[in-house]
Amino acid sequence: MTLNEFFGKYLGKAVQYNVSDTKKYQCVDWAKCYCYEYLKLPVNKNNWAWGNARQWFTNKEALKYFKAIKNTPDLVPEAGDLCIWGGDEFGHISVATGIGNTKRFVSMDQNYGGKYVKPVYHDYSNFIGVLRKK
Repeated sequence: MTLNEFFGKYLGKAVQYNVSDTKKYQCVDWAKCYCYEYLKLPVNKNNWAWGNARQWFTNKEALKYFKAIKNTPDLVPEAGDLCIWGGDEFGHISVATGIGNTKRFVSMDQNYGGKYVKPVYHDYSNFIGVLRKK
């Protein structure tokens, strides 16, 4: 399955992945689904894929699978990168499409202006950086 086929499978759907029923359809659900189904990484709520979105960037267990690349003026997320924002206590996480430049980029997001997976144009405000699969 290509990355675009994976995106198409979930476009317009709400993804619930191994998180409590009280916090449904979060951005982290989408990230876990991507990591498990597309990247074929071991994911469950008791292993490396834990915490709020912003915590993934410094999660030592996650860094066994990903390289953390901090945001710089030259950074452009590559297709398949996990994109991570701060800005509040939870942050946000999405999957890069590979479309973008140093001013704006597009990622597939959930729980960003609605609970459904969709493409979103982002600038780099509050952007922490990306996790790139090793």
